[in-house]
Amino acid sequence: EEEERLKGKPNFAVPLVPQDEEDMQKARQVSFSTDYEKIEVAARRSALKAQPVLSGDKKTAAVAKLVAKRKRLQQHSRMVRARVAG
Repeated sequence: EEEERLKGKPNFAVPLVPQDEEDMQKARQVSFSTDYEKIEVAARRSALKAQPVLSGDKKTAAVAKLVAKRKRLQQHSRMVRARVAG
């Protein structure tokens, strides 16, 4: 009964095999790397998108830079939380 409850709905109609202790140990040993270059590119893009098109206001540019930094930090913290949870 417990196995049926955990089984849930079919995942792409592929039957799942029962959990194995060896598989769980191997999964714990896998370390996922963070692509920091990809994060930096995303931060630069968001900073460019946040900048005004016609205005050269220094205050607005500073705010855009802070927005990009906040997004980068949020993305990084999400990745760290996902790594810790996984």
